[in-house]
Amino acid sequence: MELWLSIAPPLVAVIFAMWTKQVISSLLIGLWVGSWLYTGSFIESLNQTVVYITGVLTDIGNLDVLLFLYIFSGLVALIQASGGVQAFAQWISKFIKGPNQTLLASWGLLPITFMDCGFRVVAGGAIIKPLAKRYDVAKERLAYMLNNSSSPVIVLIPLATTFIGYIIGVLNAGRRDKW
Repeated sequence: MELWLSIAPPLVAVIFAMWTKQVISSLLIGLWVGSWLYTGSFIESLNQTVVYITGVLTDIGNLDVLLFLYIFSGLVALIQASGGVQAFAQWISKFIKGPNQTLLASWGLLPITFMDCGFRVVAGGAIIKPLAKRYDVAKERLAYMLNNSSSPVIVLIPLATTFIGYIIGVLNAGRRDKW
């Protein structure tokens, strides 16, 4: 019976994410449900949820990955604000003549933006978004292409990616807690 309860936290998180369209809050609710099943007490589950979150946020390896993501996201925002993204989109539009070529261009950016899933979505989205608007490519389709082309490449080619740093940090934290 307890094995079936392990499905509850991710299931609750997915249902809340689909219902509210908010990922972070849904993940927090899923974490809280898991903590509640673990502790068996409402008050203790709130405390355990905070312990889990602070444990992840105080790990140096995880903070390095978060800092990396914030720095690169800030860099993309800076390039976007300075007009670099629009200039690149204008230059590449000479070669792209339709919606299918726009989506192929998002795949073409893969060798440049493969170092992190989040960075791929932020950078690729900022670069391809003006072209997607021009050729009426649905935002959902573009987001699907960017997201589903980043994770598999990062897992299959784990050279110089933040994924490796994050996974090593999670494994080390698990090893310290259990051993």
